Amino acid sequence: MPDVLYVDDEPALLDLGKTYLERSGHLQVYTATSAREALEKMQHQDYAGIISDYQMPGMDGIEFLRLIRARHKNLPFILFTGRGREEVAIEALNSGADFYLQKGGEPTSQFVELEYKLKNAIERKRMQDELKESQQRMADIINFLPDAMFVIDHSNKVIAWNRTMEEITGIPKESILGTGDYSQAITCYGGKIPRIVDLVMNNDRTNESQAPNTERKGDKITSEFHSPAVYNGRGAHLWLVASPLYDTQGRVIGAIVALRDVTERKEAEEKLNRMNEDLHAAYEQLTATEEELRQNYDELSKSEQALRRSEERYRNVVEDQTEFICRFTPDGKLTFVNEAYCRYFGLDKTVCIGAKHSVVIPPEDLQLMKQHLSAFTPESPVSSIEHRIIMPSGEVRYQRWSDRAVFDANGRIVEFQSVGRDTTDRMVAEEKLRLVYEDLNAAYEQLTATEEELRQNYDELSKSEQALRRSEERYRNVVEDQTEFICRFTPDGKLTFVNEAYCRYFGLDKTACIGTKHTVVIPPEDLQLMKRHLSAFTPENTVGIIEHRIIMPSGEVRYQRWSDRAVFDTNGRIIEFQSVGRDTTDRMVAEEKLRLSHADLNTAYEQLTMNEEELRQNFDELSKSQQELRLSEERYRNVVEDQTEFICRFTPDGKLTFVNEAYCRYFGKSRKELVGALCPPEIPKEDMGIVKAHFSSITSAQPVATIEHRIRMPDGGIRWQQWSDRAVFDENGKAVEFQSVGRDITDRKRTDQALFEANKKLNLLSVITRHDILNQLTGLHGYLGLTEEIITDPDARNLIEKAMQASEVIKSQILFTRQYQDIGVRNPIWQNVYSSAMNVCQDGVFSHVSIDESLSCIEIFADPLLEMVFYNLFENAVMHGGTVTRIWVTGEAAPDGFNLIIEDDGRGILPEDKQKIFGKGFGSHTGLGLFLVKEVLAITSLVIRESGEYGRGAQFRIHIPDGMFRKTREREAR
Repeated sequence: MPDVLYVDDEPALLDLGKTYLERSGHLQVYTATSAREALEKMQHQDYAGIISDYQMPGMDGIEFLRLIRARHKNLPFILFTGRGREEVAIEALNSGADFYLQKGGEPTSQFVELEYKLKNAIERKRMQDELKESQQRMADIINFLPDAMFVIDHSNKVIAWNRTMEEITGIPKESILGTGDYSQAITCYGGKIPRIVDLVMNNDRTNESQAPNTERKGDKITSEFHSPAVYNGRGAHLWLVASPLYDTQGRVIGAIVALRDVTERKEAEEKLNRMNEDLHAAYEQLTATEEELRQNYDELSKSEQALRRSEERYRNVVEDQTEFICRFTPDGKLTFVNEAYCRYFGLDKTVCIGAKHSVVIPPEDLQLMKQHLSAFTPESPVSSIEHRIIMPSGEVRYQRWSDRAVFDANGRIVEFQSVGRDTTDRMVAEEKLRLVYEDLNAAYEQLTATEEELRQNYDELSKSEQALRRSEERYRNVVEDQTEFICRFTPDGKLTFVNEAYCRYFGLDKTACIGTKHTVVIPPEDLQLMKRHLSAFTPENTVGIIEHRIIMPSGEVRYQRWSDRAVFDTNGRIIEFQSVGRDTTDRMVAEEKLRLSHADLNTAYEQLTMNEEELRQNFDELSKSQQELRLSEERYRNVVEDQTEFICRFTPDGKLTFVNEAYCRYFGKSRKELVGALCPPEIPKEDMGIVKAHFSSITSAQPVATIEHRIRMPDGGIRWQQWSDRAVFDENGKAVEFQSVGRDITDRKRTDQALFEANKKLNLLSVITRHDILNQLTGLHGYLGLTEEIITDPDARNLIEKAMQASEVIKSQILFTRQYQDIGVRNPIWQNVYSSAMNVCQDGVFSHVSIDESLSCIEIFADPLLEMVFYNLFENAVMHGGTVTRIWVTGEAAPDGFNLIIEDDGRGILPEDKQKIFGKGFGSHTGLGLFLVKEVLAITSLVIRESGEYGRGAQFRIHIPDGMFRKTREREAR
C-alpha cells in the first residue's frame, strides 16, 4: 500500500481528505499543515506521492513543488487547490506537477478523481522506472551478448555495434557507427555481403543469390557463409540472421543483424535460437509497454486541455461600493454594516453589530421617515428617501437611502437592508446654483440701467473703438467656447442666433439654420408645461427657467434645463426670445454644476455682443455702439478675472499676451512680470512629448483640444494640470495665438491613485476570502457527504440533502464573483471587436457562433472585461434560448455612433421581460449575468437593450456613441 503525503494549511480539509482517500484501502495518507513540515517529514520517511494545496503561509504550493523537483525529479506531485486561475495551473504544470486539480466539486466524486489521478501518477512513475531499467537492461543485453550484433537504420547506416562485433571484425564501434561500411568488415565467399537494408527493409530478392545459403522466413533472412576477413584474417563460418526493426506504430525503421561463429559450435544452434527468440519477445514487450505509456500521456494531455478551457470561463469580480450599506432589525439593531458606513458614522464594525445605532433626525424630517418605513408591504418592499441628519458634531447633512424590507412567511418585516450616500454637497451646490441665477437676474437689471448710459456718452468714441473691438473679440472667444446651448428665436420659432455648442448638440449647420425653424420633439407630458412656461412672460416678468425632456432624432430621451428671457417692444409685445440651455441628463458633481453656472452669465454677455454687432452696422448709432462695446469689454473682463480657472493667451513662441488673476496667484507672479515673458511652467521631460503632440494636433479644422500633464513648481514640487487650448488662426490658416483655460487637478489625480491602490487591496482581500470560504465549503460538503452515508433516517437525510444543496448554491455564487472581480478596476482600453468575440470561441464551446469579418476593422473603447460580455451573451443564448443552432455577431452604423448586434435563432425574450432581464437578481441562474454585462458596458457609456421578436430569437443591441469606437485597417486589426 503506497504511502502518500497530503499538505494543506486547513486542518479540516486534511482530516476530510485523509478520510476519503483511505476509504478504498489502496492508500496510506500522512498529513502536514505546511510545506516546511512536509519537507521535515520527508527527511525521515519516503512517500510514493504528494498532494499539496497552492495557497499556504510561508511557502506556497509552487515553491514547494520546485523544491521537491530539485530533490526528487520524478516523485508524483498533484496540486490540489481552490485557486482556479489559469496562470496558476500553467505555472504548476510548467514547474513539473503531474496533475492540477481544483477544489470545490462534489466531495465524493472529487476525492475519487484525486485518488485516481494520484494512483495513476504513482503507477506511471513505477512504469517509467521499470521502462528505464528495461531499456538499460536491453542495452546491456545487446552489448554483452555472446553473439555479434549490429543494427542499421532505414538509410543503411550502422546505429549499434556490440562488443562481439568488435572482437570478430577488429573494428571498434566508434569507427563504424553512422557509416554503411559493415559489408567491408564481413565478406562472403570472397565478396561483400548484400545490403541488409535492401534484403530486409525493401524486400529486394535480386541480391539473395549472392549468398547461396540465404533463406527468407517471413520478414527475417538467415544465411550461413564463410568470411575470411574476420578474426584478423583467420576467417570463420558465420551464421547471420537479419530482421526488421519496428517503431511503436508498426513501421519498419531499420534492421537488426546478428552474427554467430558456428565453426565449432553447431551443436549450440538450438540454444542460440531460443536466446534470439527470447530477445525478440523482450523487444515486443518493450514495444507494448511504450505504446501503453503513450496512450496514458495522450489521455493526460486531453484532460489538461479540457481543464484549461474550463478555467478560462471564469474571472474574478469584487464588490467596490462607496455607499453606506447596512442591515438592521425593526427595533433598530444593526446586523451588518460595510466599511463605508463605519467610516461615515465613526463606528467600530466589531462593536456596533447587534447594537442599536440611533441617528438624530430633525423634527421636520422625522414624520416623513416614519411614513416611509410604515409604507413597506410584501408587494412593495423597496423605496427611497432623502432626509437630513444631525451629526454628533452638530453639523446638519443630507442623505439619500434606498431601503428594502425583508418579510417572513407571515408577511411581517424581519429586517431592513439599506444602501445610502451623502448628498450634502449636491444640495449645497444646488442652493449655490439658485443664488447664481439670482445674481444673473440682477446682472440683467444692471445691464438695463447701463444701456441708458450708453446712449448719453459720445466722448472719445473714434480713437477707442478699434481697441475695444479687439478686446471684445478676445472675450467673444471665451464665451464662444462655453458648453451651454445659446440661441435667439422669434415667437414663430425662427432662429436668429445660435452658438457652436447649440449646433454641435442638435447636429445643425450654423450658416443654414439661421432664419429657419428648428423644431424639437417634446414628450406630450412635458408639452403642456412648456406652453405654460412661454405664456407666463410679461414685461414685468421677462425671465423664466424650465427643465424638460426632448426626444433626439435617434429616439433617445434626454433632459434639458433652459433659462429663457423674453424681449418686448414698446407696445409690450414679445418680439424675440433668448435662451441658454444645457443637457442635464448626466448630472455632474455639484462643483462642476457650479462652474458651469458661470457660463450662464457669459451667455447673457453674448447677447450684449450680438447687440453690439447690430449697433456697429449702423453708423448713425455709433455713439450707442461705443458705450456698448466698452461695457461689454468691462463685463467680460470681470467674468474672466473672477474665474478660479487659470486663463491665458500666448503666441506660438510661448510669449504670454494675457493672464488673469487666478493665473498670477497660482504661479506667484504679477501680471506685469508675466505678460511679454515666456510661459512659466517647467514641464518634466517625460511629459514633454505628449505636450508637443497635443499642440501639433490643433488645426484650423480642429482648433480646440484638451490635455492633462505635470508641471514642476518653483519650489520643486510636481503638480498636475488640465488645459483646454484654442488656437487662433490668420486668414492663411497659420496659428497666431493660443487661448488656454486650465485648472489644478493634483488632488483628483491623487484621489484616483488612492482609489486604484484601494481597489488592488480589495481585490487581494476578495481573492483570499473567497479561497478560504471555498475551502470551508469543501470541508462542509465533505462532512455532510460522510454524515449522509451513516444516517438512515429519511427525514435527517432529507435535511442533509437540503444543506448540501444550499452549500452548492453558495459555492456557485462565490465562483461567479471571479468573473467580474476586475470590473471598473483597470482603465478602459481600445479593443478589437472581432478578436474579442473570436477569443471567447477559441476553446470550441461556442462553435456555432458566426462573427462578421467586417468587425475586424472596428475597435471600441471599453472596460478590459469586454470578452466576458461576449461570453455571458453567448452563454445566455445557449442556456436560456432553447434549441439555439446559431448565434450571429454583426454591426451597423447608427446616426450618433455604431450598433453591435448579437442575435440567435432560439425562442427569444418575452416582451414583459425585456427590461427586467438587465435587473439584478432576475433569471434562473445567479441573476447577475446580464446585470453585470450592462454595468461593464456603462463604464464607457455603452448601452445595451434587447430588441428581438419573441418566438424568433433574442437580439441584443449594444449602442456605442461617437468617440467610443473607431475604424482601423483590417491588417492592423488582425
